[in-house]
Amino acid sequence: MDAKDADTRGHSTRVAHYAGFLARAVGLSPDWVEAVELGGLLHDAGKIGLDDFLLRGVNQLGPEEWDLVRQHPETGRAIFANLEELAFLLPALECHHERYDGTGYPRGLSGRQIPMLARIMAVADAFDAMTSERRYRRRTMGFEEARDEIAAEGGGQFDPELARLFARHATPELLEEARALTREPRRPAGPEEAVVIPDTRQMLVSA
Repeated sequence: MDAKDADTRGHSTRVAHYAGFLARAVGLSPDWVEAVELGGLLHDAGKIGLDDFLLRGVNQLGPEEWDLVRQHPETGRAIFANLEELAFLLPALECHHERYDGTGYPRGLSGRQIPMLARIMAVADAFDAMTSERRYRRRTMGFEEARDEIAAEGGGQFDPELARLFARHATPELLEEARALTREPRRPAGPEEAVVIPDTRQMLVSA
């Protein structure tokens, strides 16, 4: 999915990283942390069948086109429905765009009706969207602004306890770690490239 849409390249990997972080903050077992991370990797699989213009023009879509985009959680569930080993993830894949206040989609669930894994993925998904460059957004939020936005949406878009935990425990390093995971590796030097100048910015991030 990330390869299909340049705006979301690396998005699923970063969402998995943030979701795993929040799952650990909640105190979930290692097995469930791994499950949440897998959900982060697969959460947008349902977008694979959408036309490119639907993915790249989200600020210019009409009601009927938005309806198509909003089908992707159910499509994602359907993609994996016959895989018994992923049965435990299906509700989370379907519900990651539900909102705690009941105004989300596809089913309009609210509060604890929304599976815990989906509530975690919702925070992770939104945080990455806020802090990543998108053609349809005027600007990208910095760490502090995005963290504060997550906290402010507790009880609205997000589970208030999860929003509080994320805001309390997240650090700028979390954002840098996720970006490092999806940074394209440097091209290996060819035989004609005898001198290589180190990328000091990369070294600083890795330090």
